[in-house]
Amino acid sequence: MDIRTVDPSTLVDIQNVKIDVYLSKAERKKQYIDQHGGNPYFCKCDDVIIKISNIKTERTLNDQMRSFMSDVK
Repeated sequence: MDIRTVDPSTLVDIQNVKIDVYLSKAERKKQYIDQHGGNPYFCKCDDVIIKISNIKTERTLNDQMRSFMSDVK
């Protein structure tokens, strides 16, 4: 699905999704999907649409977000 064609009103705001970090990886995934309700690869944060995808890397999501935010001016 193309991020440019996603209707923001149909997306869950990621700030409202609560994940128990003490659960197993599989249980955390299920918790995310259960709370999400729609396409789990798209969400929003306020008015910003976020597309989530998987890549093979040793970097964590936190590493990626830190890198992204350090580039924002």
